[in-house]
Amino acid sequence: MTKLFDELVEENLKSLKAAGAMALAGACGLGGCADAKEMPRGIRNNNPGNIEKGQDWNGERKNQSDPRFEEFKSPEYGIRAMGMILRTYHRKYNINTIEGIVNRWAPPKENDTKNYIKVVSQISGIDPKAELNLFHNGKVANPDALAKILKAMIRMENSYEYPDATIQKAIKLLP
Repeated sequence: MTKLFDELVEENLKSLKAAGAMALAGACGLGGCADAKEMPRGIRNNNPGNIEKGQDWNGERKNQSDPRFEEFKSPEYGIRAMGMILRTYHRKYNINTIEGIVNRWAPPKENDTKNYIKVVSQISGIDPKAELNLFHNGKVANPDALAKILKAMIRMENSYEYPDATIQKAIKLLP
């Protein structure tokens, strides 16, 4: 069973890598998207973490048309919101591992959380049980690890990959 599961994860990773490469080549492949509706919802909304509505965020679009998910002015604000949520997980709940983050972000009642953990761990290159120490006294303490985890979560959520510069800019927006 484990071998079959590992093979499925590898297939998923290959698909994610291919989709990420296509995203970088034009969001929906070499020819680009016929229209914005073909792009993943999280990318259209500049909300690559698929954060549900319920809180006011810095960088929100004034006119929100999505009935369920937040919409941001730019991907950097959506990625910033993801970072703020991870900081809250650390500060409020002492969550400091990929396993802990994903269990809270994508709970098993709604997601294949075990697969999500495995894929984020493999993409980021970080052991799912390793202590991350992403934040210290509310400030980003390990921007490289945070960038890897955010990038991996975005790929898992959207099969999409932003350039490293976009992720870095978002991290710098964290208060």
